[in-house]
Amino acid sequence: MHSLSAEQCEEYRKTILNHTRDLGIEAAMRKYDIDVIMGAPTGRSATIYDAGGYPVGTLPLGYANFNGRAFGLSFVVPRGREDLLVRVMGAWEKLLNPRKPPSRL
Repeated sequence: MHSLSAEQCEEYRKTILNHTRDLGIEAAMRKYDIDVIMGAPTGRSATIYDAGGYPVGTLPLGYANFNGRAFGLSFVVPRGREDLLVRVMGAWEKLLNPRKPPSRL
């Protein structure tokens, strides 16, 4: 097993923050005047949002017909804007039909 020094850990942390924030999500939000990113909560997006420290919330949309698995929609807002996340999710939820609980397995 290979151990990282404290300096290496700090260098990697700064690189991750730079790529997820300065060169990534925050750069895109500023450039295109984006307040909220919506998308499927799959793939690497959750890892990128988490690494950058972004608030993320997911609302259920329904269940797949072929296996009953739940699927949803994620909302991402700028860091420190949890208030916006709650408002957006509340507004979106009002547009959807009431959530149906999953069937018993």
